[in-house]
Amino acid sequence: MAIIDANGAAVTKAALQSGASTVPQETVYELGTTVYESFFLPGENTANGPAGRRLKARAGERRTQSEIDALYPSPTVNSVTPASGSHLGGTSVVVKGSNLTYGASATFGGSYATAVIVNEYGTELACTTPAHAAGAVDVVVNNGNGTDTLDDGFLYT
Repeated sequence: MAIIDANGAAVTKAALQSGASTVPQETVYELGTTVYESFFLPGENTANGPAGRRLKARAGERRTQSEIDALYPSPTVNSVTPASGSHLGGTSVVVKGSNLTYGASATFGGSYATAVIVNEYGTELACTTPAHAAGAVDVVVNNGNGTDTLDDGFLYT
């Protein structure tokens, strides 16, 4: 899921805040644009991106900083299955967690995974491991709003 404008273009947290104006004497922002949350329709091919959207906030509405932050949750990584594979790369894995969004990336020991596809629920990220020297490496997922690291989450053999 992602935050988008009426035309389907992604709206970053920074862009939403720059389009907002601070109301004097308050920690509240008046939103400068209407934003929607994109989502996948049941059975939709997630490789093509989400097709559905739901209204999250209208231009002119006032939102606190914590309400704006809640629109852009950071990912959480819980596990990688399988937890090991060849140092040559090419292992198909599934990273499980939450707030895994379309366009997210995953790195294994600092090298980017390929063929990344996120399921429609944002709970699984399927990808292919890159080549890496043998040993345990951190698995890092970035969804554009933040990152989460599973320390020693994958073992190259």
